[in-house]
Amino acid sequence: MTKNNINIQDVGPIEALDIPIPPEGGVVVLRGANGVGKTSALDAARRLLGNTQQLSCRDGQQKGMVEGLGVKVTVGRSTRRTGELEAIHLEGKLSIDELVDPGLKSDEAADAKRIRAMVSLSGIAADENLFREEVGEDIYTQAVSGEKNELDLLEMSSQIKADLHGYARRRESEAVSQKGQASGYRQAAGEVSDTPVDEAAIKAMMLETAKRESALQEYRKATLELRGKAEEARKALDESGAPTPQEVDAARSKSETATGAVKAARSALAKAERKESKQLAELARIERAASEVVGHRKTITDAEAADCPSEAVIKAAAEEAREASEEWDQAAAQRDAHAKLLRAEEHDALGKKATEQAVNARDAAKACDHVLEKAIRSDVLRVSDGRLYVSTSRGPTLFGELSDGERWEIAIDLAAERVGEGGLIVVPQSAWEGLDTTNRTIVASRAKERKVIVITAEAQRSGEMAELHAEIAAV
Repeated sequence: MTKNNINIQDVGPIEALDIPIPPEGGVVVLRGANGVGKTSALDAARRLLGNTQQLSCRDGQQKGMVEGLGVKVTVGRSTRRTGELEAIHLEGKLSIDELVDPGLKSDEAADAKRIRAMVSLSGIAADENLFREEVGEDIYTQAVSGEKNELDLLEMSSQIKADLHGYARRRESEAVSQKGQASGYRQAAGEVSDTPVDEAAIKAMMLETAKRESALQEYRKATLELRGKAEEARKALDESGAPTPQEVDAARSKSETATGAVKAARSALAKAERKESKQLAELARIERAASEVVGHRKTITDAEAADCPSEAVIKAAAEEAREASEEWDQAAAQRDAHAKLLRAEEHDALGKKATEQAVNARDAAKACDHVLEKAIRSDVLRVSDGRLYVSTSRGPTLFGELSDGERWEIAIDLAAERVGEGGLIVVPQSAWEGLDTTNRTIVASRAKERKVIVITAEAQRSGEMAELHAEIAAV
């Protein structure tokens, strides 16, 4: 036995078998009739590579053995493995046949199984911080809710993406609402002139014209009242029979004569005093009447001199005041319209911000796929919404929709990247037998090209020897 062989003795139905390990890489196929130990040989290879596969001794033997690649497995009442393996492998980490075909009816479930297997192989633990760093702290804090560290990386990605898309939908709804409010304010504003308005000047004019109109109204009222009093004075003069100034003077003369008579004839004092009193009373009456006449004449003179505003003047003043008030109302309406436009702009800004937040959340959701892509460590495979894609001449294509040969080529490449040159990959018999001749050649060529060794099995073909034996597949 050499280091380029795996030797199996007395394991299962196998008495002795050498499996060659071609250093240049390729596919080693175990062939033979049913029941001769092909599956046992694959299980022995897996156990040698470190799998916990259970092995049993050949009937009638106390001990069996699997040896190669620096490791020896002794099979008896218990199985013991010793030595240090000289080849890198994927046992217990990734089954490339399941990567090619996970055996699930649902395409989405198949891709999920593939992604989980590749993430497991990478050894990257599920951690929210991976997504937090990728999508950004701000959007993550705003959109993602709940503790997710109990999930695996794929489930975590799915739930974080769902939170981000939900947040995006809410922000998109908010953007629509803000746009509607902005539109409402614009409609309420109507057509707004861009001509600047001097509201202070308009207000001053409105107050001045209103004041002028009010003053004219008061002046007209006072003038009309004065003319009314003048008319009353005329009537009073006509009805009073008022004494003339000459008569006033004569009465004053008589009073004086009477007073002299009193002084001259004290004997007639009593009579003179009575007469004096009478004459004084008459004088007072006449003086009052004369004073009233003077007042009436002054009222008439003032009324005749007053320049009473005409109704046309009052109407013109009222029209000026009305126009000033209308201009003020228009200025107020324009100010209100501009205020509504400002509110519309505010809602536009809020809507724009909500739209940007929605776009950022959608982009952040896509970034979750980047976390998975980093975890699967492939230059070929891409992740989008939980599905595996590859770039082909047809454009982005689902991995599951590739031909068997295309999927196997990619799977061999992925495995080779992990195990390196000289690494071993065990493929179940059913997977190999499911490939046609063309695809088997593709797999063998790719394995040799990448210098990895694939060990698999195939049922005896017509004309072949029935005993278990190993062959290196032709390329």
